Amino acid sequence: MLEAGHELFEWAMVLSEALRPYPDVTIVLSTSWVRVLGYERTKSYLPSDLRTRVVGATYHRREHGATKELRDLWAQSMRGVQIALDLERRRPTRWFAIDDATDEFLPWQQEWLVSCDGATGLSALSAQERLREVLKRVHE
Repeated sequence: MLEAGHELFEWAMVLSEALRPYPDVTIVLSTSWVRVLGYERTKSYLPSDLRTRVVGATYHRREHGATKELRDLWAQSMRGVQIALDLERRRPTRWFAIDDATDEFLPWQQEWLVSCDGATGLSALSAQERLREVLKRVHE
């Protein structure tokens, strides 16, 4: 969030509250900030209860950052493709994504996407409602 008046993960407390009934949910960061700031530094911007849920990131410096070409290729990949590759590697039984780049997700991923506006994020009531809906479906 490079805009004045905004900060990285500014709506994290909304996510924290929504996840409270689901202690088994873990988080994989799929943000470009991991590439820019690094995994540990990006994770440090999260509240501690979310930070302890983080198990990794879709971007890995040793895998995707070995050369400038690989970093650029990763940065230019659609978010949905980045997530699909991570899903293939981790093989979770259930998953969902929260993102504002909704046009970068593949058709089969839309069902598990909590889309939000880049400016309002999870502060929008519609995003919060969608998040609760997806969490319930993930835990059926």
